Amino acid sequence: MLIKRLAILVLSGLILAGCMARKRLESPPTPRLPELCDLPSVIRGKRVEIGLFDTAGAEIGGGHHEGLLQVRQPWIFGLKREQKDALYDNAASLAALAFVSELKRQGVRVAGLKPRGAGQRGPARLRISGRVASVEINTYGRGTVEGFGGAGDYWEATVIFKDMVFEDLLSHRVLWQGDVNAYAKLNGSPVQLDWTVLDVVLKSLRMGMAMSGASPDPLKVLRAARNFEATYSIKEVPATPMEVAGRVGAVKFLFELR
Repeated sequence: MLIKRLAILVLSGLILAGCMARKRLESPPTPRLPELCDLPSVIRGKRVEIGLFDTAGAEIGGGHHEGLLQVRQPWIFGLKREQKDALYDNAASLAALAFVSELKRQGVRVAGLKPRGAGQRGPARLRISGRVASVEINTYGRGTVEGFGGAGDYWEATVIFKDMVFEDLLSHRVLWQGDVNAYAKLNGSPVQLDWTVLDVVLKSLRMGMAMSGASPDPLKVLRAARNFEATYSIKEVPATPMEVAGRVGAVKFLFELR
């Protein structure tokens, strides 16, 4: 009875995950630049100091997915260490910088961004501070070179800004505090599987032959498994979902101030 219940729970989880994956697969990409909005009166025309966003403790996660079921690839099939570093390093800092950049683009008078010699400025009236708690980056490949088993060919990022505080420096009052969750999806995954259908068939046959027989040779199985390690390439992209999610987070923050 217990095993049956566990099986139902696992199956329900897989169905739910599949539905969520399908929903995001079919959703349109996020615009790289959000629409300009009317600034809330509480911040309009007032100089705003941006506190240093803490990104050091941010949790960075995610993974690469392949196949029609968008299966996350285990580490043996995953990216190389240097490729992971290129994809995930500085993700939190990128999201934080994009957040501040979007505030300025929306018309917020961010203190300290005027060039030298532009005149003396008075003290900032307001202050925004917070931290990037986590960034999750998921890439979905196109499958093999011929398009066999593609996972959608897009990538996405979810950024969570925590402990956000908007305060009046003159009255020392906290005007708003809370968390902001932001999501962005961009078409065209930078991570691609450099295999053809023929590669898949050959590697599968080699693995099957290595494991055949009553007592397969462990060394042969190990060599076959290493031969099955996927080869991925990372292409250059004009924008990242971490940056776009940071901008989305800034707009959501401004809407919280209404």
